[in-house]
Amino acid sequence: MSWIAGYFGNHPSSRSPHAACTVVSLGGSTVWTVGDTAFPARPVPHRLVRTANRELIVIGAALVTDAEILATTQTTVPDDITWRWPGAYAVVELTEARLSIWSDLATTVPIYAHQADDGVYWSTSARGLAGLSGGRLDLERIAGELHAPGTPRLAGDRTYFEGVRLVLPGYRNVFARSGRTWHTRVWDAATPSDPQLTTTGLCAGLRTELSAAVAARVRTAKAPSADLSGGLDSTALTLLAAADLAPERSIAAYTVHESSAASVAAPSGDLRYALQAAGAPGVEHHLLALDGARLPYSRLDELAVTDEPAPSARAYARFAFQLDTMREQTATDSHMTGDGGDTVLMSMLHWIADAIAQRRFAMAAAEAHRLARLRRTAPSIVLRVATDLLRHSPQQGLSAASTWWRSGRATRSQQAAARAWLTAAAPPPWATATAGESAATLAADAPTPDYVRGVLNQLAVAHDAAEVGRTANADAQLAAHHGVVLHNPFVDSRIIDTVLRGRAGPLPRPSDYKPQLRTALAAVYPAELAARTTKGTFAADYFTGLRANLPVLLDIADGRLAALGLIHPETLRSSLRAAAAGATGSSVCLPQLDAALSVESWLRAHERAETVRWSQSATSHGESACRAATA
Repeated sequence: MSWIAGYFGNHPSSRSPHAACTVVSLGGSTVWTVGDTAFPARPVPHRLVRTANRELIVIGAALVTDAEILATTQTTVPDDITWRWPGAYAVVELTEARLSIWSDLATTVPIYAHQADDGVYWSTSARGLAGLSGGRLDLERIAGELHAPGTPRLAGDRTYFEGVRLVLPGYRNVFARSGRTWHTRVWDAATPSDPQLTTTGLCAGLRTELSAAVAARVRTAKAPSADLSGGLDSTALTLLAAADLAPERSIAAYTVHESSAASVAAPSGDLRYALQAAGAPGVEHHLLALDGARLPYSRLDELAVTDEPAPSARAYARFAFQLDTMREQTATDSHMTGDGGDTVLMSMLHWIADAIAQRRFAMAAAEAHRLARLRRTAPSIVLRVATDLLRHSPQQGLSAASTWWRSGRATRSQQAAARAWLTAAAPPPWATATAGESAATLAADAPTPDYVRGVLNQLAVAHDAAEVGRTANADAQLAAHHGVVLHNPFVDSRIIDTVLRGRAGPLPRPSDYKPQLRTALAAVYPAELAARTTKGTFAADYFTGLRANLPVLLDIADGRLAALGLIHPETLRSSLRAAAAGATGSSVCLPQLDAALSVESWLRAHERAETVRWSQSATSHGESACRAATA
């Protein structure tokens, strides 16, 4: 895994990571790259644009020339810099007086900061920065994940490492040499960028931006590849890449499917849609059949270290199999997935709350009935959950959760407030009092979230997109250990900005299945796929994997989390047995159970890997030597 880091401050001899390459040295500022020992020819992508009095670093994939960057930033860096060009990238500006950082809107290229040595260290790797303080863990952040996994409002800028903070997206983050820091909001999901834009114009813009996002990944790649699951998202990326590359080149498209002969002889569901798309010019199709060795929760002891638990960790056997196969078959150097499409292109229950807040009661009731039919529940339940979003603010939800986790008790109103805004709210039965206290402290200290009635849906999508983008970086780090560069174009800043701010009226209803994407690519999709209104799932495989790997999972239940005093191993084992037997209810909250297994596996990988070493005497090579080493 490659990463980039820097120091800005007043210390005469700041520390540097071992075996790093110095690429910038400006006054009291230094920037290093740290290479991947397994794949040294694949350094972290970055562009360095110099002027007389500053250094500008564009980190990530951006479809822009150095001349265009220089022309745009000649006098100052515009605040829309991270969504000005296609791709996913962060921007760092260094001058003698200050360090300025703009993160991409989904933190797909996250930047982390750690204050030490009379200055600030920053990096694309949280774990890399954590080496400055011995890799100490943030137990409150870990406990929060165990209680309410994947809740960005709870985590805020906290990482899994003590003292290492995430530079939040949508802000200009400035660190002055005087020690002063300030953060200015430069992007807001609630404010339309073009209130006059029609739905037709929005869909046309979405196709343009998706095409450019794909081009940012495939044009510079020698052997590009993509998932082709048969869903709308991955098929869009595959077909847009094929159109961009053909006829001179092609995109290697990979479809993972069941290993039975019948699944190929008489394809159905996702596989049928994938095979239809695979016939397009410029698509080189590869089928990958799964067997029993690739079940979820297999090979967890082989996970490589990442900055945080990776979403693909529980499916690591399948993930690793696909990565290794792609590298062996096509030597892919740029692989795209459709992850993030569901988050960015589909509305949430907040849509109904917004309709109620805008006094569009008939619209809210009609959508509640449609959504209830899809979810096989009662419309009254849908409406109750939606109105809870209006009765309780996110801050009230966090406060209620803090009370619930600390005491183990909550009033009915507090339970409703917590459940409205957190992915899970009730304390898991296997969490210790220490875990509850730590999670409660995290919730009490969380920053006040945005709350604007009438645009709750846009705000929720933006929050979740940032969660998907940041955790997707952990997947990318996992893929890097297999020599594959992973991309998630649906959470690119320009895509998010187009969908959330370049709109006319509210976003599509939650019961509508990606109408913007289906309209935008109607001329690209096979006709049957364009009419699709559902998506496939591997949910059954997860229960099969849970049962098949139960002995191993029961064993790791008494592991690092137990040693940290955060879980009761026997209670966790009881929950695992119940989940494997198909039980549901208060003793089995699957997101919390999965979080416990993911965090435990991540902790073991973190413990196996060597802590990143920093020192004032660390060996650092010059820029020319770095280029020679990666040539």
